Amino acid sequence: MEHGWRRARSVALALAAALVFWVYIKLEQDYVAVLSVPLRIQLPPETALATPVPPSVEVHVQATGWRLIGVELWNRPREMVVPVPEVPLPGVVGVGRVQMTRSLGLPSGVSLLHLSPDTLTLSIERAVVRSVPVVPELRAAVPEGFVLTRLHVEPESIQVRGAESVIPALSAARTAPVAIVPQSGELRVGVPVVLQSSAPVEAFPVQVQVSVQLEPEAEVCIEDVPVEIVLSPAIAEHLVMPRRVRVWLRGPLEKVLAIAAHDLRATVSYTELLQDTVGRVGVQIVAPEGAEVFRVEPPWLLHWSVRRAHAR
Repeated sequence: MEHGWRRARSVALALAAALVFWVYIKLEQDYVAVLSVPLRIQLPPETALATPVPPSVEVHVQATGWRLIGVELWNRPREMVVPVPEVPLPGVVGVGRVQMTRSLGLPSGVSLLHLSPDTLTLSIERAVVRSVPVVPELRAAVPEGFVLTRLHVEPESIQVRGAESVIPALSAARTAPVAIVPQSGELRVGVPVVLQSSAPVEAFPVQVQVSVQLEPEAEVCIEDVPVEIVLSPAIAEHLVMPRRVRVWLRGPLEKVLAIAAHDLRATVSYTELLQDTVGRVGVQIVAPEGAEVFRVEPPWLLHWSVRRAHAR
């Protein structure tokens, strides 16, 4: 038994030694690897890029297996920083393969085979800064009978910096799409800012705080809302009946319970009265923000012309 165990151990050691020798021989051979290296353009002060640049450069290198392992573990290029000299503005600068290779800084024993891209054409302009509002992009599965309220972004606007031909086209910044898990009370999350621009644009700050509130939803009926004829001349020539309507609202419990008749505006356009030929017109309801009008009674108002009635 002991003799058999010693023999098995000897065979295992021999196989392990053979495997180590085989790996050593394999790693002494040359291989080709592809590295993705982040790209950063180092510009003169008060300037900005007006054209897009790739976020990274694809670097094809050749070296022994041992050296490639060292590149992956210890000597991997962290960033390709390409400095750009002062140029008359606006200006165009070309960056060739030699300058990009110099900025790469590969370790000794590693040969560069190919860069993609291997040249860059940079359009440079004067940098400008402006303030733009932040629009939240939220997704939430709201439970039935509840609504999300008190949506607030802090700060409500951010500073953006970029080329003078690019920044004027940015009317707003948006938050990265974020899924909200509704819960009772206030929910507050930090969300990155996204700028819709093909050219490089910087944001300050790069993250905003978005807060929302989950509240019960309610429906209320508001009685005796007066009807007003808008855009009419000083002398009234038209009448509508009834002169007051009943309005049903839906919204956050706290908000809709605080709404009174004077907070609503029921209107009929004078232009619509002039165009009416059947004696029946609709009424438009303007409610406070956050309250939804889902029913008006009566939905139609009777209408007649005072002048026409006098002529009879």
